[in-house]
Amino acid sequence: MALQDKIGRQDIVDKICGLVDSLQKDQNFCLSINGAWGSGKSFVLQMIEEQLSKKQEYVIVKYDAWENTYYSDPLIAILSCVIDGIDDKLYLVERSEEKAKKAVKTATNTLAKLSAKIKTLKEIISGIKNVIKSFHNPIDTESMGEYKSYQKLLKETKEVLNEITQKGEYDNKQTKLIVLVDEIDRCLPDEQLKILERLHHLFDIKNCTVIVAMNQVCIAKTVNTIYGIDGYEYLRKFFDFTYKLETSASEYLKSLLDDFIKKFEKLEGEHSDQAYATQLAFQCLLNSSNRVLEKVDNRELSRYYESLLNICNDFGWQRLTPHYVFFVVIGLYIRKNISSTFLTDSEIISNHEKLNGSDSQQQLSDRPMMNYFDYMNKYLGIDRENLPRDLYGFNHIPALSWYFNEIVHYSLGTQFKYNELRMFYNQPRVNSQHCQELRQLIILYGGEQAQCDK
Repeated sequence: MALQDKIGRQDIVDKICGLVDSLQKDQNFCLSINGAWGSGKSFVLQMIEEQLSKKQEYVIVKYDAWENTYYSDPLIAILSCVIDGIDDKLYLVERSEEKAKKAVKTATNTLAKLSAKIKTLKEIISGIKNVIKSFHNPIDTESMGEYKSYQKLLKETKEVLNEITQKGEYDNKQTKLIVLVDEIDRCLPDEQLKILERLHHLFDIKNCTVIVAMNQVCIAKTVNTIYGIDGYEYLRKFFDFTYKLETSASEYLKSLLDDFIKKFEKLEGEHSDQAYATQLAFQCLLNSSNRVLEKVDNRELSRYYESLLNICNDFGWQRLTPHYVFFVVIGLYIRKNISSTFLTDSEIISNHEKLNGSDSQQQLSDRPMMNYFDYMNKYLGIDRENLPRDLYGFNHIPALSWYFNEIVHYSLGTQFKYNELRMFYNQPRVNSQHCQELRQLIILYGGEQAQCDK
Protein backbone atom coordinates (compact mmCIF):
# COMPACT_ATOMS: atom_id res chain seq x y z
CA MET A 1 0.00 0.00 0.00
CA ALA A 2 1.48 3.31 -1.06
CA LEU A 3 2.22 5.78 1.71
CA GLN A 4 0.49 9.14 1.52
CA ASP A 5 2.99 11.98 1.35
CA LYS A 6 1.25 14.84 3.15
CA ILE A 7 4.26 17.08 3.66
CA GLY A 8 5.99 17.01 0.29
CA ARG A 9 8.80 14.55 1.01
CA GLN A 10 8.74 12.74 -2.32
CA ASP A 11 11.42 14.97 -3.81
CA ILE A 12 13.96 14.22 -1.07
CA VAL A 13 13.03 10.51 -1.18
CA ASP A 14 13.65 10.45 -4.94
CA LYS A 15 17.07 12.06 -4.45
CA ILE A 16 18.12 9.54 -1.79
CA CYS A 17 16.86 6.57 -3.79
CA GLY A 18 18.68 7.98 -6.81
CA LEU A 19 21.93 7.91 -4.85
CA VAL A 20 21.34 4.27 -3.96
CA ASP A 21 20.55 3.38 -7.58
CA SER A 22 23.70 5.12 -8.83
CA LEU A 23 26.01 3.41 -6.32
CA GLN A 24 28.87 1.93 -8.33
CA LYS A 25 30.00 -1.68 -7.93
CA ASP A 26 32.03 -2.33 -4.76
CA GLN A 27 31.37 1.21 -3.49
CA ASN A 28 29.44 2.32 -0.40
CA PHE A 29 28.20 5.39 1.41
CA CYS A 30 26.49 6.47 4.61
CA LEU A 31 23.72 9.09 4.58
CA SER A 32 22.08 11.05 7.36
CA ILE A 33 18.47 12.27 7.33
CA ASN A 34 18.66 15.13 9.79
CA GLY A 35 15.49 16.50 11.35
CA ALA A 36 14.07 17.77 14.61
CA TRP A 37 11.91 15.58 16.80
CA GLY A 38 8.60 15.11 15.00
CA SER A 39 9.83 16.30 11.60
CA GLY A 40 8.81 13.04 9.90
CA LYS A 41 12.14 11.19 9.72
CA SER A 42 10.53 7.79 10.26
CA PHE A 43 7.95 8.51 7.58
CA VAL A 44 10.70 9.36 5.08
CA LEU A 45 12.48 6.09 5.91
CA GLN A 46 9.23 4.23 5.24
CA MET A 47 8.87 5.96 1.88
CA ILE A 48 12.47 5.06 1.00
CA GLU A 49 11.89 1.44 1.97
CA GLU A 50 8.71 1.27 -0.09
CA GLN A 51 10.40 2.73 -3.16
CA LEU A 52 13.60 0.66 -2.98
CA SER A 53 11.78 -2.60 -2.21
CA LYS A 54 10.42 -2.59 -5.76
CA LYS A 55 13.85 -3.69 -6.98
CA GLN A 56 14.50 -7.38 -6.57
CA GLU A 57 18.28 -7.04 -6.29
CA TYR A 58 18.09 -4.85 -3.16
CA VAL A 59 18.30 -6.41 0.29
CA ILE A 60 16.71 -3.95 2.75
CA VAL A 61 17.41 -4.19 6.46
CA LYS A 62 15.60 -2.14 9.12
CA TYR A 63 17.29 -1.43 12.42
CA ASP A 64 15.23 0.24 15.16
CA ALA A 65 17.77 1.32 17.77
CA TRP A 66 15.18 1.85 20.48
CA GLU A 67 13.59 -1.59 20.10
CA ASN A 68 16.99 -3.31 20.26
CA THR A 69 18.47 -1.75 23.40
CA TYR A 70 18.20 -5.08 25.23
CA TYR A 71 21.37 -6.34 23.53
CA SER A 72 24.59 -5.90 25.51
CA ASP A 73 26.25 -4.35 22.48
CA PRO A 74 24.57 -2.58 19.55
CA LEU A 75 26.62 -4.58 17.05
CA ILE A 76 24.77 -7.77 18.03
CA ALA A 77 21.42 -6.09 17.41
CA ILE A 78 22.57 -4.66 14.11
CA LEU A 79 23.80 -8.02 12.84
CA SER A 80 20.63 -9.74 14.00
CA CYS A 81 18.55 -7.24 12.03
CA VAL A 82 20.75 -7.86 9.00
CA ILE A 83 20.07 -11.59 9.27
CA ASP A 84 16.34 -11.05 9.60
CA GLY A 85 16.38 -8.84 6.52
CA ILE A 86 18.26 -11.45 4.50
CA ASP A 87 15.98 -14.22 5.72
CA ASP A 88 12.95 -12.20 4.62
CA LYS A 89 14.55 -11.64 1.24
CA LEU A 90 15.27 -15.34 0.77
CA TYR A 91 11.71 -16.23 1.67
CA LEU A 92 10.37 -13.91 -1.03
CA VAL A 93 12.87 -15.27 -3.57
CA GLU A 94 11.95 -18.87 -2.78
CA ARG A 95 8.23 -18.07 -3.09
CA SER A 96 8.89 -16.49 -6.49
CA GLU A 97 10.87 -19.57 -7.50
CA GLU A 98 8.03 -21.92 -6.54
CA LYS A 99 5.49 -19.87 -8.48
CA ALA A 100 7.78 -19.74 -11.50
CA LYS A 101 8.29 -23.51 -11.49
CA LYS A 102 4.55 -24.08 -11.52
CA ALA A 103 3.89 -21.49 -14.20
CA VAL A 104 6.84 -21.93 -16.58
CA LYS A 105 8.37 -25.39 -16.86
CA THR A 106 10.70 -24.34 -19.67
CA ALA A 107 12.75 -21.99 -17.49
CA THR A 108 14.78 -24.82 -15.94
CA ASN A 109 18.23 -23.37 -16.62
CA THR A 110 17.43 -19.93 -15.19
CA LEU A 111 15.84 -21.40 -12.09
CA ALA A 112 18.74 -23.77 -11.57
CA LYS A 113 21.11 -20.82 -11.50
CA LEU A 114 18.82 -19.01 -9.09
CA SER A 115 18.62 -22.04 -6.80
CA ALA A 116 22.40 -22.19 -6.65
CA LYS A 117 22.54 -18.55 -5.60
CA ILE A 118 19.89 -19.15 -2.95
CA LYS A 119 21.90 -22.05 -1.58
CA THR A 120 25.00 -19.85 -1.42
CA LEU A 121 23.12 -17.15 0.45
CA LYS A 122 21.78 -19.68 2.95
CA GLU A 123 25.29 -20.86 3.67
CA ILE A 124 26.41 -17.27 4.21
CA ILE A 125 23.52 -16.60 6.61
CA SER A 126 24.40 -19.71 8.54
CA GLY A 127 27.93 -18.36 8.85
CA ILE A 128 26.67 -15.05 10.26
CA LYS A 129 24.45 -16.84 12.78
CA ASN A 130 27.37 -18.91 14.00
CA VAL A 131 29.39 -15.73 14.47
CA ILE A 132 26.65 -14.07 16.51
CA LYS A 133 25.71 -17.17 18.49
CA SER A 134 28.95 -17.18 20.46
CA PHE A 135 28.20 -13.66 21.65
CA HIS A 136 24.71 -14.38 22.99
CA ASN A 137 25.76 -15.89 26.28
CA PRO A 138 25.63 -14.02 29.64
CA ILE A 139 29.31 -13.09 29.53
CA ASP A 140 29.28 -11.54 26.08
CA THR A 141 29.83 -8.06 27.54
CA GLU A 142 33.32 -9.06 28.67
CA SER A 143 33.97 -10.80 25.37
CA MET A 144 32.98 -7.73 23.42
CA GLY A 145 35.33 -5.69 25.52
CA GLU A 146 38.30 -7.76 24.43
CA TYR A 147 40.01 -6.10 21.49
CA LYS A 148 40.97 -9.30 19.68
CA SER A 149 37.50 -10.91 20.00
CA TYR A 150 35.80 -7.75 18.86
CA GLN A 151 38.08 -7.34 15.86
CA LYS A 152 37.57 -10.98 14.92
CA LEU A 153 33.79 -10.56 15.01
CA LEU A 154 33.98 -7.51 12.77
CA LYS A 155 36.35 -9.20 10.34
CA GLU A 156 34.20 -12.30 9.92
CA THR A 157 31.03 -10.26 9.62
CA LYS A 158 32.43 -8.03 6.91
CA GLU A 159 33.62 -11.04 4.98
CA VAL A 160 30.20 -12.68 4.87
CA LEU A 161 28.36 -9.44 4.16
CA ASN A 162 30.71 -8.69 1.28
CA GLU A 163 30.09 -12.18 -0.02
CA ILE A 164 26.34 -11.54 0.03
CA THR A 165 26.55 -8.38 -2.02
CA GLN A 166 29.09 -9.79 -4.46
CA LYS A 167 27.54 -13.20 -5.13
CA GLY A 168 23.85 -12.53 -4.75
CA GLU A 169 23.01 -11.12 -8.17
CA TYR A 170 19.61 -11.06 -9.89
CA ASP A 171 19.32 -10.89 -13.68
CA ASN A 172 22.84 -9.44 -13.94
CA LYS A 173 21.91 -6.58 -11.59
CA GLN A 174 24.23 -5.81 -8.71
CA THR A 175 22.91 -6.82 -5.29
CA LYS A 176 22.97 -3.96 -2.80
CA LEU A 177 22.53 -4.04 0.95
CA ILE A 178 20.55 -1.07 2.33
CA VAL A 179 20.49 -0.62 6.11
CA LEU A 180 17.80 1.79 7.39
CA VAL A 181 18.47 3.02 10.93
CA ASP A 182 15.82 4.78 13.02
CA GLU A 183 15.03 5.91 16.58
CA ILE A 184 18.62 6.63 17.66
CA ASP A 185 17.36 9.85 19.28
CA ARG A 186 15.25 7.89 21.79
CA CYS A 187 18.22 5.97 23.19
CA LEU A 188 20.34 7.11 26.13
CA PRO A 189 23.15 9.55 25.19
CA ASP A 190 26.02 7.08 25.60
CA GLU A 191 24.05 4.43 23.66
CA GLN A 192 23.52 6.87 20.76
CA LEU A 193 27.24 7.27 20.25
CA LYS A 194 27.95 3.57 20.66
CA ILE A 195 25.37 2.75 17.96
CA LEU A 196 26.98 5.21 15.54
CA GLU A 197 30.43 3.83 16.25
CA ARG A 198 29.28 0.24 15.67
CA LEU A 199 27.54 1.22 12.45
CA HIS A 200 30.70 2.95 11.32
CA HIS A 201 32.46 -0.41 11.25
CA LEU A 202 29.95 -1.61 8.69
CA PHE A 203 30.18 1.44 6.44
CA ASP A 204 32.97 -0.08 4.35
CA ILE A 205 30.94 -3.12 3.28
CA LYS A 206 30.98 -3.21 -0.51
CA ASN A 207 27.75 -2.38 -2.34
CA CYS A 208 26.22 -1.23 0.92
CA THR A 209 24.31 1.92 1.87
CA VAL A 210 23.55 2.92 5.46
CA ILE A 211 20.78 5.52 5.89
CA VAL A 212 20.43 6.94 9.40
CA ALA A 213 17.51 9.11 10.55
CA MET A 214 18.58 11.30 13.45
CA ASN A 215 18.45 14.69 15.12
CA GLN A 216 22.00 15.92 14.65
CA VAL A 217 21.49 18.85 17.02
CA CYS A 218 20.78 16.55 19.97
CA ILE A 219 23.53 14.06 19.16
CA ALA A 220 26.08 16.84 18.57
CA LYS A 221 25.29 18.14 22.06
CA THR A 222 25.77 14.62 23.45
CA VAL A 223 29.19 14.38 21.77
CA ASN A 224 30.22 17.74 23.19
CA THR A 225 29.02 16.77 26.69
CA ILE A 226 30.73 13.36 26.78
CA TYR A 227 33.90 14.03 24.79
CA GLY A 228 34.21 17.82 25.02
CA ILE A 229 34.70 18.18 21.25
CA ASP A 230 32.75 19.75 18.38
CA GLY A 231 29.81 17.39 17.88
CA TYR A 232 29.12 18.46 14.29
CA GLU A 233 32.73 17.86 13.29
CA TYR A 234 32.49 14.43 14.90
CA LEU A 235 29.36 13.57 12.90
CA ARG A 236 30.89 14.73 9.62
CA LYS A 237 33.35 11.83 9.89
CA PHE A 238 30.46 9.38 9.73
CA PHE A 239 28.31 10.67 6.89
CA ASP A 240 29.03 11.18 3.20
CA PHE A 241 25.70 12.94 2.62
CA THR A 242 23.24 14.77 4.87
CA TYR A 243 19.68 15.73 3.97
CA LYS A 244 17.86 18.08 6.29
CA LEU A 245 14.10 17.86 6.80
CA GLU A 246 12.52 21.26 7.20
CA THR A 247 8.76 21.61 7.58
CA SER A 248 7.12 24.42 9.49
CA ALA A 249 4.26 23.62 11.86
CA SER A 250 1.92 25.79 9.79
CA GLU A 251 2.74 23.89 6.58
CA TYR A 252 2.31 20.53 8.27
CA LEU A 253 -0.96 21.50 9.99
CA LYS A 254 -2.34 22.77 6.69
CA SER A 255 -1.57 19.42 5.05
CA LEU A 256 -3.33 17.59 7.89
CA LEU A 257 -6.41 19.82 7.70
CA ASP A 258 -6.50 19.43 3.91
CA ASP A 259 -6.80 15.71 4.56
CA PHE A 260 -9.48 16.47 7.17
CA ILE A 261 -11.48 18.42 4.57
CA LYS A 262 -11.29 15.51 2.11
CA LYS A 263 -13.07 13.32 4.65
CA PHE A 264 -16.09 15.62 4.44
CA GLU A 265 -16.02 15.36 0.66
CA LYS A 266 -16.56 11.60 0.97
CA LEU A 267 -19.75 12.03 2.99
CA GLU A 268 -23.19 12.04 1.42
CA GLY A 269 -24.74 15.45 0.96
CA GLU A 270 -23.26 18.93 0.76
CA HIS A 271 -20.45 19.67 3.25
CA SER A 272 -18.66 22.61 1.65
CA ASP A 273 -19.52 24.83 4.64
CA GLN A 274 -17.72 22.40 6.98
CA ALA A 275 -14.67 22.53 4.74
CA TYR A 276 -14.85 26.32 4.70
CA ALA A 277 -15.11 26.44 8.51
CA THR A 278 -11.98 24.25 8.73
CA GLN A 279 -10.06 26.68 6.52
CA LEU A 280 -11.16 29.61 8.69
CA ALA A 281 -10.11 27.79 11.85
CA PHE A 282 -6.67 27.27 10.33
CA GLN A 283 -6.50 30.99 9.46
CA CYS A 284 -7.16 31.82 13.13
CA LEU A 285 -4.37 29.54 14.32
CA LEU A 286 -2.03 30.79 11.60
CA ASN A 287 -2.68 34.49 12.36
CA SER A 288 -2.61 34.11 16.13
CA SER A 289 -0.78 37.04 17.70
CA ASN A 290 0.30 34.58 20.42
CA ARG A 291 2.18 32.64 17.68
CA VAL A 292 0.70 29.35 18.80
CA LEU A 293 2.02 27.42 15.78
CA GLU A 294 5.57 28.34 16.68
CA LYS A 295 5.31 26.53 20.00
CA VAL A 296 4.59 23.01 18.73
CA ASP A 297 6.50 20.44 16.70
CA ASN A 298 5.14 18.20 13.98
CA ARG A 299 4.88 15.14 16.21
CA GLU A 300 2.57 17.06 18.54
CA LEU A 301 0.51 18.08 15.53
CA SER A 302 0.27 14.44 14.46
CA ARG A 303 -1.10 13.56 17.89
CA TYR A 304 -3.49 16.50 17.70
CA TYR A 305 -4.79 15.33 14.32
CA GLU A 306 -5.34 11.77 15.55
CA SER A 307 -7.36 13.16 18.45
CA LEU A 308 -9.34 15.38 16.07
CA LEU A 309 -10.34 12.34 14.01
CA ASN A 310 -11.30 10.43 17.16
CA ILE A 311 -13.60 13.26 18.26
CA CYS A 312 -15.31 13.41 14.86
CA ASN A 313 -15.72 9.64 14.77
CA ASP A 314 -17.25 9.54 18.26
CA PHE A 315 -19.53 12.52 17.75
CA GLY A 316 -20.49 11.55 14.19
CA TRP A 317 -19.27 13.23 11.02
CA GLN A 318 -22.80 13.83 9.75
CA ARG A 319 -23.71 15.74 12.93
CA LEU A 320 -20.83 18.19 12.57
CA THR A 321 -22.21 21.58 11.54
CA PRO A 322 -19.79 24.29 10.35
CA HIS A 323 -19.71 26.04 13.74
CA TYR A 324 -19.13 22.68 15.49
CA VAL A 325 -16.20 22.01 13.14
CA PHE A 326 -14.73 25.44 13.86
CA PHE A 327 -15.12 24.84 17.60
CA VAL A 328 -13.55 21.38 17.59
CA VAL A 329 -10.55 22.29 15.40
CA ILE A 330 -9.61 25.30 17.55
CA GLY A 331 -10.90 24.01 20.90
CA LEU A 332 -8.91 20.78 20.71
CA TYR A 333 -5.79 22.69 19.70
CA ILE A 334 -6.12 24.96 22.75
CA ARG A 335 -6.75 22.06 25.10
CA LYS A 336 -3.96 19.85 23.74
CA ASN A 337 -1.22 22.36 22.96
CA ILE A 338 -1.90 25.56 24.91
CA SER A 339 -3.85 25.03 28.15
CA SER A 340 -4.79 21.75 29.82
CA THR A 341 -7.35 23.65 31.96
CA PHE A 342 -9.37 24.87 28.97
CA LEU A 343 -13.03 23.77 29.22
CA THR A 344 -12.88 22.84 32.90
CA ASP A 345 -15.99 23.80 34.90
CA SER A 346 -14.06 26.10 37.22
CA GLU A 347 -12.43 28.04 34.38
CA ILE A 348 -15.68 28.56 32.46
CA ILE A 349 -17.60 29.72 35.52
CA SER A 350 -14.79 31.95 36.71
CA ASN A 351 -14.41 33.67 33.33
CA HIS A 352 -18.15 34.34 32.98
CA GLU A 353 -18.33 35.70 36.50
CA LYS A 354 -15.50 38.11 35.73
CA LEU A 355 -17.36 39.29 32.64
CA ASN A 356 -20.95 39.45 33.97
CA GLY A 357 -20.70 39.52 37.74
CA SER A 358 -21.22 36.84 40.38
CA ASP A 359 -24.87 36.30 39.36
CA SER A 360 -23.95 35.66 35.76
CA GLN A 361 -25.57 32.23 35.65
CA GLN A 362 -29.00 33.77 36.22
CA GLN A 363 -28.28 36.62 33.84
CA LEU A 364 -27.06 34.37 31.05
CA SER A 365 -30.13 32.17 31.16
CA ASP A 366 -32.42 35.19 30.65
CA ARG A 367 -30.61 37.25 28.01
CA PRO A 368 -30.38 36.22 24.35
CA MET A 369 -27.78 38.88 23.48
CA MET A 370 -25.35 38.42 26.37
CA ASN A 371 -21.58 38.92 26.09
CA TYR A 372 -19.60 35.70 26.05
CA PHE A 373 -16.09 35.48 27.42
CA ASP A 374 -13.63 35.68 24.51
CA TYR A 375 -11.55 32.49 24.71
CA MET A 376 -10.04 32.96 21.27
CA ASN A 377 -8.63 36.29 22.39
CA LYS A 378 -7.30 34.78 25.61
CA TYR A 379 -5.59 31.75 24.09
CA LEU A 380 -4.88 32.78 20.50
CA GLY A 381 -4.49 36.50 20.94
CA ILE A 382 -7.11 37.20 18.27
CA ASP A 383 -9.52 40.09 18.89
CA ARG A 384 -13.04 39.20 17.77
CA GLU A 385 -13.55 42.75 16.51
CA ASN A 386 -10.39 42.65 14.37
CA LEU A 387 -10.21 39.14 13.02
CA PRO A 388 -8.48 38.23 9.75
CA ARG A 389 -10.51 37.96 6.58
CA ASP A 390 -10.62 34.71 4.65
CA LEU A 391 -8.92 34.02 1.35
CA TYR A 392 -11.83 35.54 -0.58
CA GLY A 393 -11.86 38.81 1.35
CA PHE A 394 -15.00 37.98 3.35
CA ASN A 395 -15.18 38.34 7.10
CA HIS A 396 -17.05 35.29 8.39
CA ILE A 397 -14.64 34.58 11.24
CA PRO A 398 -16.29 36.99 13.75
CA ALA A 399 -19.57 35.06 13.58
CA LEU A 400 -17.83 31.72 14.02
CA SER A 401 -15.80 33.20 16.86
CA TRP A 402 -19.04 34.22 18.57
CA TYR A 403 -20.42 30.70 18.20
CA PHE A 404 -17.13 29.29 19.54
CA ASN A 405 -17.43 31.18 22.81
CA GLU A 406 -21.16 30.47 22.93
CA ILE A 407 -20.56 26.72 22.70
CA VAL A 408 -18.09 26.92 25.58
CA HIS A 409 -20.71 28.55 27.79
CA TYR A 410 -23.58 26.23 26.92
CA SER A 411 -21.36 23.18 27.29
CA LEU A 412 -22.06 23.55 31.04
CA GLY A 413 -25.65 22.53 30.37
CA THR A 414 -27.35 25.93 30.53
CA GLN A 415 -30.49 25.86 28.41
CA PHE A 416 -31.01 28.47 25.69
CA LYS A 417 -34.52 29.92 25.45
CA TYR A 418 -34.36 31.88 22.23
CA ASN A 419 -33.81 29.35 19.44
CA GLU A 420 -36.92 30.55 17.58
CA LEU A 421 -35.52 34.07 17.50
CA ARG A 422 -32.21 32.82 16.09
CA MET A 423 -34.01 30.91 13.36
CA PHE A 424 -35.64 34.18 12.35
CA TYR A 425 -32.17 35.67 11.82
CA ASN A 426 -30.95 32.54 9.99
CA GLN A 427 -28.59 31.63 12.82
CA PRO A 428 -27.85 28.05 13.99
CA ARG A 429 -29.86 26.73 16.91
CA VAL A 430 -28.16 26.28 20.28
CA ASN A 431 -28.20 22.63 21.30
CA SER A 432 -26.85 22.40 24.85
CA GLN A 433 -26.57 18.61 24.64
CA HIS A 434 -24.32 18.83 21.58
CA CYS A 435 -22.20 21.48 23.32
CA GLN A 436 -21.76 19.19 26.30
CA GLU A 437 -20.83 16.21 24.10
CA LEU A 438 -18.21 18.16 22.19
CA ARG A 439 -16.73 19.57 25.37
CA GLN A 440 -16.48 16.12 26.96
CA LEU A 441 -14.82 14.69 23.84
CA ILE A 442 -12.26 17.51 23.69
CA ILE A 443 -11.43 16.96 27.35
CA LEU A 444 -11.17 13.20 26.75
CA TYR A 445 -8.88 13.36 23.74
CA GLY A 446 -7.16 16.61 24.70
CA GLY A 447 -5.77 14.96 27.81
CA GLU A 448 -5.04 16.31 31.25
CA GLN A 449 -1.27 15.82 30.95
CA ALA A 450 -0.62 16.80 27.34
CA GLN A 451 1.99 19.37 28.35
CA CYS A 452 4.11 16.77 30.15
CA ASP A 453 5.16 15.17 26.84
CA LYS A 454 6.98 18.26 25.61
